Amino acid sequence: MSGLPTRWFLAQKAAIDEEMKRLSHEERKKRLGQSWERWERIPRLWKRTLTYLAALLRHHRPDFDARPLKEQLDLLDWHRKRVNGFLAVQRKHAAFLEYGTAKGLPKAVQSARDQVKAAVLADVGNRRHRDIATELDLDVPVDRKKDDMKIPQVADLVRDGRLLLDRVLGERGWQRKVEEMKAEAECYRSLSEEEKEIEALAETMGWTIEDARSLYRTNPEMARFLATPLHP
Repeated sequence: MSGLPTRWFLAQKAAIDEEMKRLSHEERKKRLGQSWERWERIPRLWKRTLTYLAALLRHHRPDFDARPLKEQLDLLDWHRKRVNGFLAVQRKHAAFLEYGTAKGLPKAVQSARDQVKAAVLADVGNRRHRDIATELDLDVPVDRKKDDMKIPQVADLVRDGRLLLDRVLGERGWQRKVEEMKAEAECYRSLSEEEKEIEALAETMGWTIEDARSLYRTNPEMARFLATPLHP
């Protein structure tokens, strides 16, 4: 079979949606792994990303659609890895421009970022130590990778992150912020799918809710496309 079939991405997304409907909440979490919340919140993420990557390949390789489907998918996967690598280097470059010194990027900057992220994942996302370690790309001993096992390195990051955030936000400032962020998340979960997409569009494009709602009502497919940030 050569060439990606017409509406191939949409057909694959529909099949995945149908399968997910038959799974329980816990089964969906297990199936999607640590990023299940992001995928559940932005279900069109994979479609937009792959469509974008395929468009770039078609531009540079006019024979892309004539190649066997497996080769096309392999090219997409390798392209995704290259883009992710490029974005990682770009983030390091941005951090250097903002915080770098004549000796390079201070370790304290990255440490502070990891500490804050660990605290947010633990307190707002209720993530397990194993998931936080994976998110921060930490090397964890095999015997510490069980679901509910505490990881000292992660525990230290969470503790230091809480202390850092309390210093910035004031006494009990972080705890109040956690409660506020959880309330916002609960409010978001109570929205209809349409309102979630409108909010995502407004946030991604920097528009008002009214402008986002106007586009959604006149051109919902374009609104959904623009609402999904690119993360290969």
